[in-house]
Amino acid sequence: MREVNGTTIRLKPYKEVYRQNRDHKGLWLTLDVAREYAARSRIYRAENGNQYSGKVREIGEELRKLYGLTDIEARNILFGQNVVDYVNKYNRIRNMIPVGIVQNDHDDGMAVHSMAG
Repeated sequence: MREVNGTTIRLKPYKEVYRQNRDHKGLWLTLDVAREYAARSRIYRAENGNQYSGKVREIGEELRKLYGLTDIEARNILFGQNVVDYVNKYNRIRNMIPVGIVQNDHDDGMAVHSMAG
């Protein structure tokens, strides 16, 4: 813990998000990319009875390799589930914003506040 301008800051969340950013493999997931993969998946699933097989499985593997996602994240994106949550997760990691921290946009944009209390 460190005190900055009268605010106590926990360092552990910052260290964790720094590690996640450093260890990320591949490109950063965006909403446009996720929507594109979900749309491609819908086309292939329509041809195969909504199954996660064949071409859908291939684009899931591509999504995992290119964007460093877990298997369940890639599957959910292909089925259009929790997409915004995953985009937000990787945006937070890319910008090194720890979980539970909100960046304040007024003043110089540098003030952070803990939602955890």
